[in-house]
Amino acid sequence: MRDASAVLPPSVATDSTLGFASSGTSPGAAPRVHLLGAGKVGRAFLEQVQGAGLRVVAVSDSGATVHARDGLDPARVVRHKAAGGALRDLPGAEPLPELLALRLVPGDVVVDATATAARTGEGALQRARLILREGRSLACAAKDALALGAAELLALAPGRLGVDAALGGTGRRLLAERAALAAHTRALTLVASVSTTVILGALERGASLAEALDGARRQGYLEGDPTLDLDGSDAACKLAIVVGLLFGVANDPATIAREDLRHLDLERVRWRARHGRTTRLVAEAERGGPLRVHYAELARTSPLAAPPDRVLYGYDQGRGQLRLHVGLGVGPRATAAALLEDVRRLARQEVAP
Repeated sequence: MRDASAVLPPSVATDSTLGFASSGTSPGAAPRVHLLGAGKVGRAFLEQVQGAGLRVVAVSDSGATVHARDGLDPARVVRHKAAGGALRDLPGAEPLPELLALRLVPGDVVVDATATAARTGEGALQRARLILREGRSLACAAKDALALGAAELLALAPGRLGVDAALGGTGRRLLAERAALAAHTRALTLVASVSTTVILGALERGASLAEALDGARRQGYLEGDPTLDLDGSDAACKLAIVVGLLFGVANDPATIAREDLRHLDLERVRWRARHGRTTRLVAEAERGGPLRVHYAELARTSPLAAPPDRVLYGYDQGRGQLRLHVGLGVGPRATAAALLEDVRRLARQEVAP
């Protein structure tokens, strides 16, 4: 990796006010990590990365980048953000746009923990291309770039793309089995939205929609603006990613037919529960066919009746064979843990002889 300190603004190139968080690995040998996004997932990643033998050299958001060539102190960034502070107010922060920061600040692995926003997917895809074309590795919790170009990004940099966190902890297994799954999978059925499963469970128990949303938010499954979960956009993004990786077809998630939870017949949901059935948000696609996200009635005993602490990715192999991948990478801390595992894997490749 090239050292960009010669072209950085002096305060960024030389700043070490946040200190180096020692992990027992010398700064020269520890792989360098550049984190994009310091929200819930980004902060959880910074908490978990300490002691992992990695050097977080930069944290960027839409307004600023803080950088220290010898490594930031992740705990100090977490404390500052947890107290409501803006990244731009940290010592050494510069008002660098993310793309410029990526060009100027060295980093072996870039971690994308930015908020998924379908309206900015093309910009996110361009950013991902830049990272991979410059020879860096990319671990994604954000889904917008992957939704539009997963197959392209994987082809651009085989072995340098991590998707485990974006797919709820199932991404590493998907990539490991990709060749066989791509050859034999006829259709996909994903129950990949824990937030809607939690909300549906509350509705089945008699809660109002407002009460169910409030409960999911208190448990950390909903953001302040839960639109992407409620209107099916998040599930559509995950479906588009898997379709791209396995079928090689790019889909704009905004064009996928989606059902909105707020339009559900709540009495029907409760009737199903009283009669031994349940409801799940299901994302489906057939090879060469349409994609859709809708609320489906399932038997309680169905392998797709996911409990509220996990996601299920089903791969129909034909002749009644359904291959299931179960993911536990849900919620900010588990998503961050999945990110960290991807970063460790990618970093090992960066330092390999």
